[in-house]
Amino acid sequence: MLLLKSSTKGVERFSHSIPSSVLTTTAAVAAQDKPIASEFTHKSNVRRQMPAYGNSVLCESLEKSSDSMGSSFGSMLESSEYSRLVQSFHSSFSSPKNTASEVVVLGAASQLDINALVKLAKDPAGVGNRELQQRMDQDERFRQNVLRTIVNGGKENFLQLCIDCNACFVIQKLVENGGEDMQRELFNLVRPLAFKMVLNRFACRIVQKVVINLTDSHVHQLLCQQFNGHENTLVTDQNGNHFVQCVVEHFAPNVYGKFVLALANFPAGLNAVFENKYGCRVIQLVLERIVQLVNDRNTGNNEKDMAFSILHELMEPILKNAKSLAQNEYANYLVQFVLKSPHLRRQRCYIIKNHIIGNVYHLSLLKYSSHVVEQAFRNADSRCFCLTMLFKEVLEGYKPSNVEGKYRTALCEMLFNQFGNYVVQEMIRIAKEVHVHRRPGDPNWLLNIWRCVSDNKEGLSRYSSGKKIISSLQRMQ
Repeated sequence: MLLLKSSTKGVERFSHSIPSSVLTTTAAVAAQDKPIASEFTHKSNVRRQMPAYGNSVLCESLEKSSDSMGSSFGSMLESSEYSRLVQSFHSSFSSPKNTASEVVVLGAASQLDINALVKLAKDPAGVGNRELQQRMDQDERFRQNVLRTIVNGGKENFLQLCIDCNACFVIQKLVENGGEDMQRELFNLVRPLAFKMVLNRFACRIVQKVVINLTDSHVHQLLCQQFNGHENTLVTDQNGNHFVQCVVEHFAPNVYGKFVLALANFPAGLNAVFENKYGCRVIQLVLERIVQLVNDRNTGNNEKDMAFSILHELMEPILKNAKSLAQNEYANYLVQFVLKSPHLRRQRCYIIKNHIIGNVYHLSLLKYSSHVVEQAFRNADSRCFCLTMLFKEVLEGYKPSNVEGKYRTALCEMLFNQFGNYVVQEMIRIAKEVHVHRRPGDPNWLLNIWRCVSDNKEGLSRYSSGKKIISSLQRMQ
């Protein structure tokens, strides 16, 4: 996700040397800085991972400076170079008397004023940029003339506008407010530059906005022609992954199916994508969409066939390498998704039986895989005895390698582990449900846990997690 990082103290420290109107304009531009495709957030790992940066906070100094904006903006604009540029640029598009003369005027103006347009749009203070956007909103003819100037200005000028932090909003304005003809011309500009653009922080948003308005055939053609051979680069890039997520969210599997299937043909394979910070988000979104479509009665046969092909291609390496993926910082989310999905019951049972049972103790003591074990307990199917086998493994005796001749249960070790104690808390919650007949299982589970906690009560009371476990069991007495 693209985040703006700002420091309130930093803004206050420099606010004395920067005009308040410029600060306000900069804040307004920053407020528009939002990615289109939302990034996946994994709340389950919050308690054991570093906090992510939040969105930029508008400090009081910026808010106060906006009050003086109205009085200073007029004088600032009149005396600035950008005011003269805007007036010159706008006057060059005077209404002609007939169509023939209009073509001549626009053709000449596009060559003469493209530099002025670029300078206005890239105005670092945001004044010229805001003026351009306001006039484009108010005047349809002016908006058409801006597009014509950009089209005639060539690909390099268009790319420079798209990758600029301020000018990109002018192009986005054209995409949002343009009709079919304008959308078609913008797509023709974007198509040969698509790969470069999706890897850029600002241009990526423009490509997403353009793609949303395209037909399935145009998007399929774009993926096959412009991104063929670059699939792995795209899904693992911090900007490119947003474009892929946008396509997955708005189009059917038949459009992006070949793109996803091509990921398996790379030398590193899908595991490299699963273990990537951005790749895992793309794969998780694809799985969510595919699982929904497969179980939707209204999904067409052709669409279902492609959905099944994608699901099989993605699930095979997950089922094969679930244990190692569960221990990875990012891939563990995919294993959790399979365990949580109500439509993947067979795959869930396979992972629990073949990768988690027999490794509960080891996986529970690790940072990321402990989340996977929690999900295994929470979603284990009693009908296939998965839940019984999980409890049995934790409650039965283990012999730690560092303690000779002394048996301790896995539960005793997990109680005092910084990650394993969360698994125990989940076990207590399930045992309580079994105790009150809300869930099938062995009523002795809760009693066995209580005995172990009682034997270690003194040691547990020294830790906040231990106190929480003791308190939850005491309420059941």
